[in-house]
Amino acid sequence: PPANVPAVRASLAPDDVVIYHLWAERTVLYVLTVTRNAIVCDRRLLTEADRSHLDELVADFYDPEQRPPIWADDELPALAEWFLPTDGADLLAGARHVYLSPNGIGHQLPMHALHWRGAPLIASHAVSYVPNMAALTTRRAGAGRGPSLVVGVGAFSGAATLEHTEDEARAIAARQPQADLLVGHAATRGAVEARRIDGRLAASPLLHLATHGDDGPVDDPLAACFLLADGAVTGTAMQEWSLTADLVVLSA
Repeated sequence: PPANVPAVRASLAPDDVVIYHLWAERTVLYVLTVTRNAIVCDRRLLTEADRSHLDELVADFYDPEQRPPIWADDELPALAEWFLPTDGADLLAGARHVYLSPNGIGHQLPMHALHWRGAPLIASHAVSYVPNMAALTTRRAGAGRGPSLVVGVGAFSGAATLEHTEDEARAIAARQPQADLLVGHAATRGAVEARRIDGRLAASPLLHLATHGDDGPVDDPLAACFLLADGAVTGTAMQEWSLTADLVVLSA
């Protein structure tokens, strides 16, 4: 959805800052730093070699044989020069809570680990990710007060079996004051959608999903998904959710 910038700024606390990325072209990145009282824009001009190198780093980051990626210590400081603000640095320095809104390939990078004044950003700031700035204008007013929604799926079509997820879901549900438990074949997209429509999903103070997740392709972050007994729930579908939960967990 389009962002109403005045509404975004009005939604921020005095010690909040938003770092919003926009790739205008393959090699042109805008870094917008937004606080309640100011907006500063940095423009990054990458060479084609720079962008190709960035693509290679992301491919390596998701190589299962590299955990953690071998380049992390050497490359993260340099990546900060592209993705963290320069002209907007004073706004970041004065903040406590950073909302990161990546764009394109940036969704695939650990932005919270980028170096800020000699240390990872997460070492000096609380960091949250948002899909876009407009999401900040719809933040919850208070936590849900209905049953916690707890989901556990162990058997899938086309994905490896997870042996203990249903037991995990039952154990989590048993610890809740109230729990709406969906396990096994009952954990379907239709069951979750029914709870979205009737408001139970929005009222849940805890959403615990013990199942498979998939990052999706690098260039389509909204294709990221989690699996239920009858198929995938994508990021696009989740944009329709209105959550007030204190905690959302994807456990696999």
